[in-house]
Amino acid sequence: MKKISLILTVVIFAVFQTKAQDPTFSQTTAGNVHLNTALAGSTTKARFSTIYRNQWAELSGNYSTAMVNFYQYIPKTNGYGGIKFVSDVQANIFFQKSLSLFYSKNFKLKDLLIRPSLEVGYVNRHLDVSKLTFGDMINPQTGFSNQTGETLQADVNYADVNIGAVFYYKKMLVGLSAHHINQPVSSFTGSGFRLPVNYGTQLSYVFEFNKISISPFAYYNYQNGFEMFVPGVRFMYNDHFNVALSTRSGDALLFNLGYQHKWFLINYSYDVTISKLNNSMTGGSHELSVGLNFWNVKQNEKFMEVKSVF
Repeated sequence: MKKISLILTVVIFAVFQTKAQDPTFSQTTAGNVHLNTALAGSTTKARFSTIYRNQWAELSGNYSTAMVNFYQYIPKTNGYGGIKFVSDVQANIFFQKSLSLFYSKNFKLKDLLIRPSLEVGYVNRHLDVSKLTFGDMINPQTGFSNQTGETLQADVNYADVNIGAVFYYKKMLVGLSAHHINQPVSSFTGSGFRLPVNYGTQLSYVFEFNKISISPFAYYNYQNGFEMFVPGVRFMYNDHFNVALSTRSGDALLFNLGYQHKWFLINYSYDVTISKLNNSMTGGSHELSVGLNFWNVKQNEKFMEVKSVF
């Protein structure tokens, strides 16, 4: 019964109120362009990456989120151009898909890199109304046999605009982002409710000791009264093996293991639920990502390599 109540709460809150935070990933490297498209690109290699998240695996109404993205360094403009696709499913009732294009440009001022970015996308939200029940459908004698008087749109489509910026100075990175700055109408009820702006910031610093690097990091998001704060630290050995530990706003402990080579990287992370939901009920959350680095292009004379966990 607790699981059913939890599923209903998640669906009602996310679908009708539309005020919860956007879907999120635990992995900072593979999920970097989801946090802020200005984080795309640390070298001149083209990168393709995919990431899949299965949240609350023990619940039949769990979340599943996937992202595929590709970006390429453009020497003539000393910037990055990319494309991103995200799919989010909640309880097999609410479905959201988005496709976007983004571009960021590097500006070098001695040892300081400034990289603003712009992302423009198209979003489709679909609600499987046939799986929903309402109070006016209940007949005291026959149960759920009446037609509901509720009117809901099955699909909502809108354009979405996001902006971001990165400031990088001697292994220290500060990122700023704002998603949904056009505040599109996203409600299934036709009430005209506008999607709140999601503000974010990202911080990291890399300490290097021979073959070992230690990188404390944190990111924070605020959206319409909801906050998410994730502080953590990543340990990397020989630029190949990495372990990251972090925590998310008293909700979960995040553990990440990864390996990267010149042209390939893979990461697995597991979120242990520490909230009142508890891990035995939710089963935690699993996340797997794979990335491929392709051709390397000649860098612009103003190009600056970025070392960061993002």
